[in-house]
Order: sequence, then structure tokens, then C-alpha cells
Amino acid sequence: MAEERSRSQKFYNYPEPRAFDVPYKPPPPPANPVVRGLPLYFGASLVSSVSSIQNLLWSNAGFSGLRGLPELEDIAPRYDPTVIPVQDSSTSVQKNTD
Repeated sequence: MAEERSRSQKFYNYPEPRAFDVPYKPPPPPANPVVRGLPLYFGASLVSSVSSIQNLLWSNAGFSGLRGLPELEDIAPRYDPTVIPVQDSSTSVQKNTD
């Protein structure tokens, strides 16, 4: 049933797909340690108050790697959900009259 819905689902402001010839590169193995309990609590307090630690952890997690991709140079960033699902006009809405 989910397959049927995804095929018939329409979206407003959906971007046009573009083909890219970019070879797959596997990501590097994760280097972040697992932290639990009180060290997590105190570490989170420290990270939230010191911006240099925030920047270090952001870079270590690999989030900054997306900014340097040449495939994304001509793409404008979007900060809001501009793709909105709309109802297909060929399907009718059934009203419950009970």
C-alpha cells in the first residue's frame, strides 16, 4: 500500500531531477567516542556554552564536508520546507457521513 501511495503522491514545487556522474566514495570510519551518563550531561553543558568546541565537533562529525562539494555549487540553499505534498485530483476524498 505504501508503494501505491508513493507512486500516486504529487508534490507542489518539487525540483527537477538532474543526473550527475559522480563516483561513489565510502565515508571514512567514525572517529567519535560513545559517551553516556554524567560525562554526557557535563559534556553537553560544556559544548552548549563554548562555541570553539561546537565547531570542532561539527567538523569532526563530517557535517562541514557537504559545503565543499562541487556538485552543490550551483544549488541555492533552502531553509524551509518548500516541497509540499498535494492531493492528486484523480483520487476522490471520501467523507464519512455516519
